[in-house]
Amino acid sequence: MALKAVPILDVPTLDHLPLPSPCVKHPPSFAVIGHRGHGMNSQSSSSTRENSILSFNTAGRLPNISFVEFDVQVTSDGVPVIFHDVFILTGDANGGVSERRVA
Repeated sequence: MALKAVPILDVPTLDHLPLPSPCVKHPPSFAVIGHRGHGMNSQSSSSTRENSILSFNTAGRLPNISFVEFDVQVTSDGVPVIFHDVFILTGDANGGVSERRVA
């Protein structure tokens, strides 16, 4: 499975990509997509954690996975992070990803 990184600043929105583009793939009529990679964050799960490098690599090695999908949120200090939800529930430090700082 080949991966291509596209700097976020180079692609403001996907509709700005010229067609044909090496970044836009034409999937087969049926595609299996590894949502958040191949893992779970449930307390009872012994599986790989979702949205981790390990989960993306694991999904990429599966023969029936065509793509890996993940969500990118931007923190208040402008750092893109891979996180599915816009809101973090951690118990006593709940809040939006966009309200948090990485540094």
